[in-house]
Amino acid sequence: MESLLTHPWAPFKNFDDEDTCPNGIFKADTCADGVKYPVPSAGKAAFYTTWSFYTCMISVGLFLVYLLMTLVGKGKKQTKFRNNVLNNKTFQLIMIGLIAMPALNSVGVLSTSQLLLAKNFKLINEDGTINKDKLALSTKFFNTSMNINLDSHIVPGLLGICVLIGLALTRHKQRPWKWNLGIACFIILLNLLLVSLWMSVPVMDDDDKPLVWIDKLKYVYADPAGWFFIVQFAMVVILAFIISFRVA
Repeated sequence: MESLLTHPWAPFKNFDDEDTCPNGIFKADTCADGVKYPVPSAGKAAFYTTWSFYTCMISVGLFLVYLLMTLVGKGKKQTKFRNNVLNNKTFQLIMIGLIAMPALNSVGVLSTSQLLLAKNFKLINEDGTINKDKLALSTKFFNTSMNINLDSHIVPGLLGICVLIGLALTRHKQRPWKWNLGIACFIILLNLLLVSLWMSVPVMDDDDKPLVWIDKLKYVYADPAGWFFIVQFAMVVILAFIISFRVA
């Protein structure tokens, strides 16, 4: 029987306690045999969450560099540095885009992950069909699921929000609207690039068949509704324009 521990984000815990089924799923007062939570076996790299997590860490690092540069630029003898670097429109386009995109992406992932958890939670049988029996989950199964959600979705999303707030506090000289539009488009293009790279890298299903693009999305996230991701992309687009014109 497959345990929730096969999820690549799950911490190591012993699920073989006498009061817990190995798969954490109960049917009446016995373990539900042949039922599992649909987690792909391709490892951490199969999840867009993993890619988003590491890009968020890059965003945090770049923001700290940007913050340090801003503090240095406030010095009385740093006029040339402020004018030639910090207030340079090309520098702002590249730096703000590279900082804001992963942060906005993490906020979007936070939104979609909670939709998936609330609207797309399912248990499947060994043949891949959705199990419709009346089942119960152990407290350890639930606790591990919530810890995975916290570590891989909520924490990066909160870090992304903090980065965006930090950008508002480090805002420099006003830019022409065309440059703000350029920053917004750059952020959106970077996000599309990240999504495209993830979707184009194949994962192997249970039959060792490589899956890419929509097939990969369906396999990794248990065939979710498409509107979940439309909402995520819409959030990124709207926030990109807000960041470019009103915040950064």
